[in-house]
Amino acid sequence: MDISGPNEYNDEQAALKLANLCYANENRGLMKFFDWSNTEKIIARQAYDRAYERECAKIMENVRGMLSGMHNPKDIWEIYDYLRKSRRDMDSKYDYRYLILTIVLGKLMREGLILDSDIEKLSQDKIDAIKRVASI
Repeated sequence: MDISGPNEYNDEQAALKLANLCYANENRGLMKFFDWSNTEKIIARQAYDRAYERECAKIMENVRGMLSGMHNPKDIWEIYDYLRKSRRDMDSKYDYRYLILTIVLGKLMREGLILDSDIEKLSQDKIDAIKRVASI
């Protein structure tokens, strides 16, 4: 599955964004650097991929509804706009760097894209961190 898309940031901007995220979250107890075992990496990747698939399924469902409601050819551009916005949102949301993975998974959990059962085999400290982000 290729989830890569246009990268809006160069390396310097990405580093600055990450530094700001770390600074903003460290005082709220959201930022902690975790070591990920190979097993946990597999579990986290599966949860991440399932969230991505669930979100894509919602987008497909919305597009099908939009298509069935089309009454004139110009309506096709509304679908294009919707897909473009969805892609942009997903590109900014799905970031699989271990440094921020608990934050990403927590946000996906808050949106209902990750379930408790998706992460239940991670270590308790990672589960707690993910759920802490999801509760915000």
